[in-house]
Amino acid sequence: MKKMKKAVRFLVMAATLYVPAAHAQIERFRANIRGGENKCTFEVRVDGIAEVEIHGDYGVLHTIQGAPAQWVRLDCGNRFPNNPNDFRFKGVDGRGSQTLVRDPRGSGGVAVIRIEDPRGGTEGYTGDILWSGGDSHWGGGGNWSSGGSGWDDGWSNNSGIDYKEAVRVCRNQVSRVRNVDPNGVSVRRASQGGGATDYDLEFTFRDRWNNTESGRCSVSRSGRLTNFNISGGGFNDRISPNQALTVCEKEVERRLSVGNQDVRVQHGTDPGNGNYIINWQARRNNQVRSGQCLVSPTGNIADFRK
Repeated sequence: MKKMKKAVRFLVMAATLYVPAAHAQIERFRANIRGGENKCTFEVRVDGIAEVEIHGDYGVLHTIQGAPAQWVRLDCGNRFPNNPNDFRFKGVDGRGSQTLVRDPRGSGGVAVIRIEDPRGGTEGYTGDILWSGGDSHWGGGGNWSSGGSGWDDGWSNNSGIDYKEAVRVCRNQVSRVRNVDPNGVSVRRASQGGGATDYDLEFTFRDRWNNTESGRCSVSRSGRLTNFNISGGGFNDRISPNQALTVCEKEVERRLSVGNQDVRVQHGTDPGNGNYIINWQARRNNQVRSGQCLVSPTGNIADFRK
């Protein structure tokens, strides 16, 4: 009887403490781009737990636990690039902790800082992200190549790649999507398949829970990832990574009224809850816009950011 009471007490505590991300309050905020050094300074007010997400020229504040967090300011010298060089994060003030939980160099230029305020009442928190350069090109996945520094360079690569480079594209994609060390990803020629147009590859790796997972990549001779699938992963009836790319691509076409030839999509870091994070770029009226889709395991758009 005592054991049952303890179990019930534990479940009640867990239900009280855990707040699903789907129900977290989200507040978007446009950055004040002032020119100058490659630095963004954020200031927020938190009473509990919150996450600050910075991408491009905007920020997103997620309240995870406690009273709704609030933006005070987001000042940037320049737009935060998708591929920042020499990235650094520095917590400036606040009585609690500030921790970088997503490195932008592996997630399409998305920096996420988790703030945990240990006391009751609202506290102000200030933090800096700094970088020395970079560009707004995403590499290695989706429907564009891993090379180049701009829209045209990344859109086509006619020089062709060799087998070694195809292995690198596949390995980096697994590392990026599953957030694992690329040195721990084993890639080889697929036992079946193959042809004149694509390199067909198989891979294995150990995930964050030390489970062995496997899958397949197909990389075109121009360096584009034409197929990417991971077997298993603990989510039954989950749509495939390729299907998630298509869902996001169609949503971008619909919202921005552009054709599929003007849309690029690429997997971001797998959040580990069955959803897919898909980075996108779209060209409209000779201007390039970018953002993210959050695609649910069943193939619905859970969130769309631009």
